[in-house]
Amino acid sequence: MLTPDEIQFLHAWENAILHKKKIMFRKILPGFMWGFILGCASILPPFMVMEKRQLGISGGTLVIFMVSVIGIGVFVGFLRWQMYWDKNEGLYEQLKKRQDMA
Repeated sequence: MLTPDEIQFLHAWENAILHKKKIMFRKILPGFMWGFILGCASILPPFMVMEKRQLGISGGTLVIFMVSVIGIGVFVGFLRWQMYWDKNEGLYEQLKKRQDMA
């Protein structure tokens, strides 16, 4: 027997499966922010060393740094969304089996 919360989750998740692309964009954003912070923390120290040693920082180098930070942000955002989706998909399958058995 399923609780009302579990039944509500089943209905919500079936609705989420239909609108997967809209949910993906909303769920990637928080992960992207964490990835952006992680990217800045990992890319900026070499940038500061280059500045301190007075090595010329060209526009191309700056573009490479920015693309790297954005790439790290997108990767972390997508990875976090994929983990969220897999966790809820597993829970949905377990509840569906319990519902079918009852």
